[in-house]
Amino acid sequence: MKKILTYAVLFCFSKQIPAQISSGTDIFLASCKLDKSQATVQTPENITHRTGYDNQPSFSKDGSLIFYVAYKDEKQADIFSYSIEQKTSSRITNTPESEYSPYLSDDEKFISLVRVEKDSSQRFKKYVFESFSSESICNELDSIGYYHWINENNFAFFKITEPPSLWQVNIKNCQEKFLANNIGRTIRPKNNNELYITQLIDTVRWICNLNLKSGKILPLITCLPGSEDFAVFDSQNFIQAKGAKLFAYFPAKGTNWIEIADFEKQGIDNIKRIALSKDLSKIAFVNDSSKP
Repeated sequence: MKKILTYAVLFCFSKQIPAQISSGTDIFLASCKLDKSQATVQTPENITHRTGYDNQPSFSKDGSLIFYVAYKDEKQADIFSYSIEQKTSSRITNTPESEYSPYLSDDEKFISLVRVEKDSSQRFKKYVFESFSSESICNELDSIGYYHWINENNFAFFKITEPPSLWQVNIKNCQEKFLANNIGRTIRPKNNNELYITQLIDTVRWICNLNLKSGKILPLITCLPGSEDFAVFDSQNFIQAKGAKLFAYFPAKGTNWIEIADFEKQGIDNIKRIALSKDLSKIAFVNDSSKP
């Protein structure tokens, strides 16, 4: 992970993002303890704490970095990394176009992302650390809203259609396979053969299990009212938020959503975009104070 930090520092000359009065969207980081039967989250820290857009956090494999999207000077969105140890942010991309949805590859050689091109197409790219350059992934694909890797050769993505649809792509042949309609923006793999998604069924949004081989979709639990973002831990337990509160769902307990944290006293009022470190010791989320 030190190599990634070095690349980022070389690219941006170690410019630290100045702290400013928070508004709009900010990213919060907290320590947590998550296992099969319980979930606890400590008091979170605002790690961006500035005016403007900071969103879409994801962790590095070792949990030392958070990759996220930020607007600077209100021109376009770029990808940044935040060092948890050093408490500094570094710019990774600096392009005329906007980039979103950063995820570090398993081999840590690149970050995959969605780029909004000048013609407004939304295409899948990767930013390669060694060459400081971006490369296309299945460049003929368009209208990619959100995505997640299933394995090193396959990813699933939210396609901007009406209604929103879910597709699977193998990057070796770039062929699209339709999976589902009426989905939400969160896509999380359970394993190579199953995904967790949200789907609007009638007028209710559910967290569902999608079997990639059979195509069967199994509703698991209804989302909290007005919520769609979620995170998964221990392969079958879920975290979701409503307002300032975090909730957990443990299917093995046979219960409904259980409140595990309330951050109203920290000025948090609208938690979105939940991410967990691989070792489940850290949680990052966005407080979106720009929306009710």
